[in-house]
Amino acid sequence: PKAAATLLLSGKMGVTAGVFSSRAQEAEAQADLLRRLAFALWVGEHNQYVGALQGLVIDKLVAAFKYGAALEGWSAAVRWGVQVAALQCARVLVVRVAPENLTALWPIMIAELQRVLLEPREAPPALLLAACQLVDVLLTVLPDDFAPFGWMFVPGTGASGRSSSSFSALLAPLLLWLPAHSSASCSEPDEAADPDPDS
Repeated sequence: PKAAATLLLSGKMGVTAGVFSSRAQEAEAQADLLRRLAFALWVGEHNQYVGALQGLVIDKLVAAFKYGAALEGWSAAVRWGVQVAALQCARVLVVRVAPENLTALWPIMIAELQRVLLEPREAPPALLLAACQLVDVLLTVLPDDFAPFGWMFVPGTGASGRSSSSFSALLAPLLLWLPAHSSASCSEPDEAADPDPDS
């Protein structure tokens, strides 16, 4: 399993980026690598790739979450595809790897979810969806393990079961922003499609 994961993460399979590749091509190659890794994790045996987590899979996820952040001139849009693929790969890890083997992944996932959900207006819909899907899987598949962190995302999921009036969970603003955003984006097409009765 570790040799297979090493081959997948080497970038020698699937989409590859050459020396003169553009940033968009390089980002697509990284996203494709993560999608292939997620597929291998999904179809493999439960805990099959535990030996490759430390130093391979987790390092690749960390690099994907920070993809291009330290390079000047990199557009945020170029990184979104890689970050979405990384969140999807993390979601597969939660399902296919036992929770006791995910200890090193918790701070990485929580930090990335906070980064995305703290500023929902700055994130594209695909990135918001991937973050919300990861929270949903964590709450559903690992409710006990995610309990110490759940209160940060969903009101009333902490140890006390209470939500503080002075604290707004990270998913709470989406309940207010998404309906307004959806209605605003749909208003113009509806108005354009509605014929003028006087014409």
